Amino acid sequence: MRSILTLLLLAGLASLASAPVKAQQATPDGKATFEVLCASCHSVSPPAKTAPPMTHVIRHYRQAFATDSAGIEAIVRWVQAPAAEHSKMPAHAIERFGLMPAFPLPEEQLRAVARYVWTLTDG
Repeated sequence: MRSILTLLLLAGLASLASAPVKAQQATPDGKATFEVLCASCHSVSPPAKTAPPMTHVIRHYRQAFATDSAGIEAIVRWVQAPAAEHSKMPAHAIERFGLMPAFPLPEEQLRAVARYVWTLTDG
C-alpha cells in the first residue's frame, strides 16, 4: 500500500508543478492542494477512503489543542513527520489505516492545507 501512496503523492506533486507560474507565485490554495494530494486518501466526511475522514481528524485535533494556531501548527508538523506517538487519533485509527507518509511540501503550502482542513469542523 505504501507504494501506491508514493505514486499518488508523486502524481499530485507533478500536477501541482505543472500549474502556471503565476499561480505558483500566489499564496498557496489549501483547498486545491487538499483536493490534488490529500483527497486521494482522505475524504472530507465519512465514509472513509484509505485514511480517516478529515472531519474526524480535525475533531480530534480541536479536542487536543486550545487554540486554532496550535492545532494548525500541529497538523503541519504531523504532515512533515507522521509518528504514532504524536498522533491525536485513537489507536484503532492507526491500526486500521496505518501512518500516512510524510509530504515534502513547502511549509507555506502545508500551512495553507492545515488552515483549510481546520475549517472543516466547527470550533
